[in-house]
Amino acid sequence: MKSATRLRARRAQAAGAALALASALYAFRGGAREAMKFTRFAEAGDEDEEDEDEVDKDIRLKLEGVVIIVSGMILLSIGFEQGREVLFHRTSESMRPILTSMFSELTTLGFISVTLFVIFTIPWMETLSESIYGEEEGSELDELSETVHMVLFLVMVLFLAQAIGLVALGNSIQKQWRLWETSSINKLPRSIVGYVEDISRRPFAVNLFTHRLPVPYRILVYKATRDTFVRNHLAKTPDFDFSAYLSACLGHTIAEIVEIPMNTWLFFELLLILCWVAFFNLTQDWGLVMWLVIGYFTGPILAAVLHAKIRGIVQMHCANDIREILKAKDKKQIAVYGATGHHHGLEENYHLNFWCGSSTKSAFTLDMIRVVCLAQAIYVAVAVTTYVPQAFAASCGPAMAEFLCLDPLWVKCTFLVIMFLPPIIVITKMPRILEDFTVASNIDTMVHHRILSNVQRRSKTVAAFEALKVVQCLSDTTTLRAVLAGEMGEGSAGNVSKEFKERMAERNRKLAQLSASGRKQLEARQKRHWHHVFDIFDDDNSGFITTDEFRELVQKFGQTNDTSVIEILIKHLDEDGSGQIEFNEFLEFGIALEAFTESMADKEDMKAGMYRLVDKDDSGTITLAELFKLLNEDLGIHVSMDDVYNIVADLDEDGNGELDEEEFAVMLDRLHVYDTSTLDEVIADESTGEGLDANTGVTLFESVFGVSSMFGRDRSDTGGSDDSGQGNLAEHLLDPR
Repeated sequence: MKSATRLRARRAQAAGAALALASALYAFRGGAREAMKFTRFAEAGDEDEEDEDEVDKDIRLKLEGVVIIVSGMILLSIGFEQGREVLFHRTSESMRPILTSMFSELTTLGFISVTLFVIFTIPWMETLSESIYGEEEGSELDELSETVHMVLFLVMVLFLAQAIGLVALGNSIQKQWRLWETSSINKLPRSIVGYVEDISRRPFAVNLFTHRLPVPYRILVYKATRDTFVRNHLAKTPDFDFSAYLSACLGHTIAEIVEIPMNTWLFFELLLILCWVAFFNLTQDWGLVMWLVIGYFTGPILAAVLHAKIRGIVQMHCANDIREILKAKDKKQIAVYGATGHHHGLEENYHLNFWCGSSTKSAFTLDMIRVVCLAQAIYVAVAVTTYVPQAFAASCGPAMAEFLCLDPLWVKCTFLVIMFLPPIIVITKMPRILEDFTVASNIDTMVHHRILSNVQRRSKTVAAFEALKVVQCLSDTTTLRAVLAGEMGEGSAGNVSKEFKERMAERNRKLAQLSASGRKQLEARQKRHWHHVFDIFDDDNSGFITTDEFRELVQKFGQTNDTSVIEILIKHLDEDGSGQIEFNEFLEFGIALEAFTESMADKEDMKAGMYRLVDKDDSGTITLAELFKLLNEDLGIHVSMDDVYNIVADLDEDGNGELDEEEFAVMLDRLHVYDTSTLDEVIADESTGEGLDANTGVTLFESVFGVSSMFGRDRSDTGGSDDSGQGNLAEHLLDPR
């Protein structure tokens, strides 16, 4: 891979620089030694040989120290670069903008730290310190600079940890959305009606004081929002992957939070001045109390108010859809927060629903989320460097809070717990804030069209190469039979069959352990995925693939012109002998092909085979024109030349407008054509605990949220029971996806 080549080049450059530096230092050592010899000879030619050896030893030790320090810095730089490469590799593509912003901000903070270090090491700083604090306090500024450095360094560490935590948080939210996207919500607890009505009576109170809304209600809001979005913006693409769009928007949102703009720094500068004025007029004890107030106000309180506002916007946006769903099942008018006729409703101009929306749209709300994150990092840094040492000091100084350093240990510990509660509360609150803000700020008239276009382009590209994978498999009757049989014979490696069987057995074990809801998730995702591929083969949208359609696509790639071979391939797929390949038959083959590729230990040969499939002229490169013809003419996927250029631009590292085999393999990796595992993805998504298990029924609310008492509704009055004995369930009208 070219990324590995670049990394090796960086290491070679670093090693070369280290050798050059060592050579220069060695030369400097020789020159310094000769110069010192000449000076000693001129001043006192009869100097002792012992003194000369002492000077040589001193020079040698200093130069060795320089070499060790510089070598350590070079190794640290290489380690940092390697760590960044690993972090980027393990982070999903939609979350990578966060890492870019994080490293940009760390560079800025590092520059500030170096600047402060240079300023406070200037000799005249001691004179300035004496003029300000007196002659006996010449080192006061130095001590202050050390404290500032410590706080700044801690803020940098917390900032780095926060950014990495936001990446992990973003990945978790992505899994949750993927789970909801394909959740088939055929039934919902009856108590959801009571919950919706309760919110309509006191929306702000529920949204403000409810830390975590019930999962079924959140899924209902998500599905209603998704259907509204698709109806208004993508009417011709009913199976659009809304979760992929939101995931890309989430990465963009978190990246903006991490990248701190000038107005945020100015806000904290103003806050710093106000704190300085307040602390100047308060005792140390009251100063500590004020710091706690600041921590709680800029943390949990501001976060709760922000979340209540954002929740309300999302709920009002899909209120009419939710009301129609509940009305159809309850046969009566349901009061829904934000629906037409309700005293709470959306502004006609959607962006006006946000604070300062007329001038900033959602930017001001995003600034407030950023303030919460950064304020908590600063709050913790000051608490750790200033107040925690006071709690465990041996004696109480004049600049210490007395009830921190004089009270019993249990009082100190209690106070420290109270002090560190705000960041803990914010950490638990932030996932829901980011989840709801990402939805609220990227729908209706605030759709992010560039991200939407990228998601659509990626979806088409993935479907195209999955279709090519099918063609690649069908062109080799040996591979085709192996796929359908679910086994693989001995290969050139001699142990391929054993490894393949072990991987297939492991996959079957995972499949057997999958829950009922997990199986439904897997089936829904496989059905959606392979339907996109099926549509490429089905030129006339008839719902089945004819012999002519199949023959035309296979022959386009020059795999075979033998009609008898094509008939044999169709016979393998056409299980009912109708002469046509229906979707269910194609789906069965697609699932078998998916299991086959997942169990393959080495997929490089398959990537190379697909490259040869696309590079029809055997030129060794794939041009923009070839890729455009592949997608538009051969596969019938309507994309523009700009779309094709954008596919190639991110991968064409040498900038020649073409893809070689290595770059093509990178593209397949990014599109997860061969390395994806829908089964593993479902297992990972289900681990979030954010799904709706149909077998859970109303007990999900009772055990986690206590809705029966909250709603004051007797479930026995709301309906009968279904065949499974769950009872009290209402069918969900939203299209299961």
